[in-house]
This record gives sequence, structure tokens and C-alpha cells, in this order.
Amino acid sequence: VALAQLGWLEFETGQQGNSASLVADARAKLLRAVRLDPGDYAARLYLGTLVLQRDADATGAVAQYRQFLADSPPASLLAQAGPEIRSAFQQAGIPVPASVAGT
Repeated sequence: VALAQLGWLEFETGQQGNSASLVADARAKLLRAVRLDPGDYAARLYLGTLVLQRDADATGAVAQYRQFLADSPPASLLAQAGPEIRSAFQQAGIPVPASVAGT
């Protein structure tokens, strides 16, 4: 969990500061967090967002977001992440899951 949180903080900082090396470090941490705990919904959410925003890869983001949704995240986090998740599904041309459609 701590590794995923650190990866997310590095990603946000790297995005704001336009630091490719910090974003690369963030990606490495998030990938490692997913490997260590594949059921960590936060790591999946963060990695999906990185893939969508940094790589412009909606299909790759959808793969991570599907795992996020399968891991039963709290309703408050789902509501917060809903717009980004809907955007990824729409960009990928994939129907938005019902659990996200109304958030």
C-alpha cells in the first residue's frame, strides 16, 4: 500500500514538474506494487491513471481500471475516480461498466 501511495505521489509531482525521471520512478513503483499485491485496488487505479494521462493509452488504462473495479474499491473512491474511468472507457470505445456509469 505504501509503495502504491509513494508511486502516486511521485507521479503527481513528476506530472506537475514535467519530470520524466520522476514519472518513470513512479511507474516502476506502481508496477512493483501491482506485482506484490495484485488485489490492491489503489495501485490499479493509480497505474491506470498514469497509463491514461502519460501514455495516452486508453485501452491499457481500461485493463487496470477493470482490475480496480473487480477489487471492490470503497464507494467514495469509486465516485472520485468515476470521471477518469468513464473517460478511459469512452476513449477506448468500450461500454462503461454500470458500477461507474452513475458515479
